[in-house]
Amino acid sequence: MSKLADVLFEGSSFTKYSFGVYTLDSEFDKAGAVYIFTRRTKPGTFGGTHVVRYIGQADSLSDELSADGGPAAAEGRFDANCLCVMYEMNSEIRSSVAKDLLKHHITPFNQQS
Repeated sequence: MSKLADVLFEGSSFTKYSFGVYTLDSEFDKAGAVYIFTRRTKPGTFGGTHVVRYIGQADSLSDELSADGGPAAAEGRFDANCLCVMYEMNSEIRSSVAKDLLKHHITPFNQQS
């Protein structure tokens, strides 16, 4: 995996969740995860800014991404250039985190689902 950085995303509960930031051509584990497709911009030498495009969760991240044409297909579908991942095996926790994030972030592509 080509990890670029770590980033915190805040939910509506004000809880901050830590995600690893990866390039779209990375390979991902067959593990449960909450994932966020983002459009990352680099405004200088102090990191990047992430615009949330889509939030999802899966029992097996690699299987979920493969079913949708792979993460690289997200560049065209979600106008994304990064995938942020928080691995979590517990499905109830994953669901809770995803719902909390969805309540806080504007995600136009989730609205179309």
